[in-house]
Amino acid sequence: MFFVDKTLLKLCNRNSFSRNFTSKSMLQSLLILGDESDWDSYKKFCRQLRQHHSKQFNLITATYEHLAENRLPDVENKKIVVFLFFPFKYWDENIEYRGYESVYGNVRFYEKFIVFWSGIYEQINAFYSNKKLYFINHPLRISVDRDKELTKTILSRAGIEVKPSFFTRNYKDILRMVNKENRKLFIKVRYGSMGKGITYIEKDEWKTNFRFENNRIVSSVSDYGWVFMDITNNINFLKRLLTKDIVIEEAVEPYIIDNLKFDLRFYVCFDDVLLYISKNKCS
Repeated sequence: MFFVDKTLLKLCNRNSFSRNFTSKSMLQSLLILGDESDWDSYKKFCRQLRQHHSKQFNLITATYEHLAENRLPDVENKKIVVFLFFPFKYWDENIEYRGYESVYGNVRFYEKFIVFWSGIYEQINAFYSNKKLYFINHPLRISVDRDKELTKTILSRAGIEVKPSFFTRNYKDILRMVNKENRKLFIKVRYGSMGKGITYIEKDEWKTNFRFENNRIVSSVSDYGWVFMDITNNINFLKRLLTKDIVIEEAVEPYIIDNLKFDLRFYVCFDDVLLYISKNKCS
C-alpha cells in the first residue's frame, strides 16, 4: 500500500493535481508526511519530487513527529493534498516492538493501527482547520487492508472474485481436507502483511515461518528471520495455530512465466491507473 516507484512519481508529477484544482495561480499544496527513518520510500520520494515536481503545486514535507508536536508547516494555499507514508517509528515502538510476547498479526495490531490513524486524521484536520484537505491514503481507510477478511468482503461485494475462507478451527477438519480431499491450504495471520506469519499445509508437507518452541508459537523480531521451516504433521503446532487470529484459504496455483511467479499490482492516482509487475523465482 505504501510502495512508491518512479512511475507513481510521474503520475503525481503531471497534471493529476491540476485536473482537480484548476486555477490561474497556485492554490494547492502537496503535504507529504512520513518518518525520517524511512529512507527507502518517504525520503526517496521527497528527494525525487523536489527535483522534478510540477509547478502546479507547492511541495511541503513533514514528519509524524512534527505532527505530534503540533509543528506542521504553515500553508497559505486554500487546498492541501495530504500524502501519508507508513509510520515506521510508531509501529516499531508501539505495535511490533522488540520483545512483544503476543503472536504477530493479532487483532491488537489492527486495533492499535486504527487508533493511530484516527488520531492522525484528527490532528491534521485540527491544525489545518481552515483548509480544504484531500488525502492520498485516507487515514480513516488506510488500515482496511490489514484485515484480510474485511478486504475480501469489500472486493467480493465489488464483483471481484476472491478465494473463500474456511472458518473451521477444528484441527481434524484441516487434516481431513489435506489428507483425504488432497487440498493445499494456506493459514495466514488475519492482520499481518509482508509475508509474515504464514503456514502452508498439504499432504506430508507442512511449512511455517513462525517458530514453535516449548509448545508455543513464536514470532520473529520485526521484519527479519521469517524463514520457512518444516513442521510436517506437528499436531500440537496446528492446534495452537488454530486458536490465533487467522485466515484459512485454499492455495491458488500461480501463473508462471520463464520459471518466475509474478504479482500484478494496480495503483490508482486520481484518473490514472498504473500496473506494476513483481516477479519472483520459483522454488
